[in-house]
Amino acid sequence: MPSRPLPYQPDICRLFSRFAAERRAVLLDSGSSSGRFDIFSAWPVRELRIDSDGIHRIDSDKNDQPLADLAALIEQLMTDQRDADDDLPFTGGWLGFAGFELGYWLENAAGQPRQPGNLPLFQAGYYPWAVVQDHRQQCCQLVWREDIDPALLARVERQLAGP
Repeated sequence: MPSRPLPYQPDICRLFSRFAAERRAVLLDSGSSSGRFDIFSAWPVRELRIDSDGIHRIDSDKNDQPLADLAALIEQLMTDQRDADDDLPFTGGWLGFAGFELGYWLENAAGQPRQPGNLPLFQAGYYPWAVVQDHRQQCCQLVWREDIDPALLARVERQLAGP
């Protein structure tokens, strides 16, 4: 797994603020003094979504491709398994959320999902890079997958170097 060290900062939000307004920025904050890892990323290159219009795969060109069923969604998630790394909880890959209402949809897939407001029932993005901060070892690093587009990695590097 390629990586580059970054300066450790006890508050990851300072570094994340450079990315917070970017497309699909995500922050997993350990949220407590006993938490070990903070992780953030942005600009997923693929997305999977379940909403009232069905199951969709969206690629980096914003092409929306309906998926046939839940098995097709699971197959997409499994194609990009993360590299094994005993030291880090995330080295790039899929991040997302499943809403509580997804359970109703799974129980009655033929019926209409109960979609809360504008949130999808399920949303995940494939993030080929992340910043991972370890509070126990007081270190921070940029990690990326081998399949990252070099232009995206350069964009991340510029954003990290910015004010």
